[in-house]
Amino acid sequence: MKLKEFTVRNFRSISEGHKLPIDENFTVLLGKNNEGKSNLLRALALAFEILKVYARSRHNVEFLHRIFNYPHYRSRKNEYVAIDAFNWERDYPISKQNAQRQPPVFLRLDFKLTPDEQIAFRKKIGKKINEDLPLIIEIPKNKEIELRIPKKAHGNSAKGYDYKIKEIAEFICDLFNFIYIPAIRPAEYSMKVISELIRKEFELQAENSEKYKEAKEIVNSFTQKTLEKISTKIKTQIKEFIDIQDISINSGKENSDIDFLPSRYQISDYDIRINDGCETSLYEKGDGLKSLMALSLVKALNNTGNVFLAIEEPESHLHPSAIKKIKNILEDISSKNQVIISTHSPLLADRQNLRNNLIITNKKAKCVTKISEIRKELGVEVSDNLVNAEFILLVEGKSDKIALKALLSSKSDILKKAFNSNKLIIDTLAGASNLSYKASIYINNMCKIYCYLDSDNSGKEAIKKALDGKYISGKDYTLISILGYREAELEDIYNDTLYKDFLQTKYSIALPKNFWKNKHKWSDRIKEIFISSGKIFDENEEKKLKVEIAELVKENTEMVVNEHRGNSFNILKENLENLILGKTDA
Repeated sequence: MKLKEFTVRNFRSISEGHKLPIDENFTVLLGKNNEGKSNLLRALALAFEILKVYARSRHNVEFLHRIFNYPHYRSRKNEYVAIDAFNWERDYPISKQNAQRQPPVFLRLDFKLTPDEQIAFRKKIGKKINEDLPLIIEIPKNKEIELRIPKKAHGNSAKGYDYKIKEIAEFICDLFNFIYIPAIRPAEYSMKVISELIRKEFELQAENSEKYKEAKEIVNSFTQKTLEKISTKIKTQIKEFIDIQDISINSGKENSDIDFLPSRYQISDYDIRINDGCETSLYEKGDGLKSLMALSLVKALNNTGNVFLAIEEPESHLHPSAIKKIKNILEDISSKNQVIISTHSPLLADRQNLRNNLIITNKKAKCVTKISEIRKELGVEVSDNLVNAEFILLVEGKSDKIALKALLSSKSDILKKAFNSNKLIIDTLAGASNLSYKASIYINNMCKIYCYLDSDNSGKEAIKKALDGKYISGKDYTLISILGYREAELEDIYNDTLYKDFLQTKYSIALPKNFWKNKHKWSDRIKEIFISSGKIFDENEEKKLKVEIAELVKENTEMVVNEHRGNSFNILKENLENLILGKTDA
């Protein structure tokens, strides 16, 4: 099940109808302050909170108490758990609160079901359904909340669905695990995720454990094992961000004799203890650590079912290096689940799939079609040559830039068009060691980078450093490598017929027949020949010669790349084409 669209009206600053398309994987809300990004996410969270409480409430009194936090309603054993999800004075548009006619808060969720889910729906509800499942929630003033299926969705039969609305809410909640993390992330939000993990683990073990069902006396031991297992799981996640010695989850109950599955609302039942040199409760840690904990814990939920994750400003309280790690986590989660975020950080925008970015302005959403739109909205200032640039190919030197632009343009119409429109540009590092620095600049300028470097020690070390710093991933680079060569550079992939006559004419140097038998990189081999021929060959002469050969490449691109040594170039061309075309496997 996927959420494909969300509509909201009459909620906080959103007074008019606002329809939000949701991508199947990753959606990014962009926009200036006070444009309604946060309220869209809060409205979405409200819709799912109403669904969850309605599905699990025994009757309307309990349902209304939890949503509106009515203090005078009590259950037989104790007070209902109030979540205060909605408050009319706080959440209804101020501009309409004194109006004679006050239309209800309107929330609409449009789901898309798989064929298997359509079959499951029929078994549970007793009615057929196509892949579309719309659900409307209306919150009027001083009246009961209404949940219904719109008539246009299923014609005259829609009324029959309304009689089954509680079962439909249960069906959605069983398949859909919605998690909302606001910009302000106190310890309670980490505890909420912890409680969800514990509840899931309990359900899994209870389903497969007859002992749990038969004997209460083993529950204490059972509970401890579960807490230890979750502690180990979250410790692995959080150590990616914070240098800590240990994490433990302790039950806050004096009597842990539990004979029921823990409720998702029993947050106070557990406490996270973090040892980062001083063991204290998460409640006593700083905002940055609380924020990291809440975000990193979500990764532990990645395999617990169909997760829909909504995060308001994931970058809040975080250092830029941590934001890059959060970006990787969000991409990992969105590969299997749906993620929607609001952000002011260029690091978190989706540069690969531009239409997944929605600019929220004047309370309306607009899909991004150009990278320049994101830059403008986020206030990213770029130099003139980067105004239209989306993709940057990083190479080591000037000669690589000259030759590769000519070769790639001649071998691919897609890349030629990208070069001509400035959508793709090539930039030089002036030394492989500058890779991480250059990469960070382009990432902040909303560009997607790809690296094509020599496979010598400098190139390999630069790639390793950039990988460790999360500036690039494993799919963002290719080393110039040739089978049997310890090191290789761009000139190694050329046929020597390209420059053989040129060397003879300009330098009176003849290439020996055994030139390719030496498996060192091209510049080392050519240096030996120059020196043995009585010529000067220092670093400046090497750069000059490489540029001269690159100019020869520009003049004759047809027979340049050797069919046996040019595999890395072919990989580079294919990967760049995939990036330009927006293929996800690029």
